Amino acid sequence: MNDVIVVIGAGGGIGQALTRQLARQNPHTTVYALSRKGQTFPEADNIVARALETGEDAAIKAFCQQLREHDE
Repeated sequence: MNDVIVVIGAGGGIGQALTRQLARQNPHTTVYALSRKGQTFPEADNIVARALETGEDAAIKAFCQQLREHDE
């Protein structure tokens, strides 16, 4: 399995800052930025932004399962 970083709540101020910092510190790792509105991060090639209902455990679980299946 390839390493990835998942930031849940990447649409808020702290989440955006954390996502950007993690992307800078880990330039060869994909950072998934999950937020309700699908915040964009055009300044970093290793950030993949996704709109997701971050308050629902089932949605987060399904996203993580998709990551696992994609990596197999």
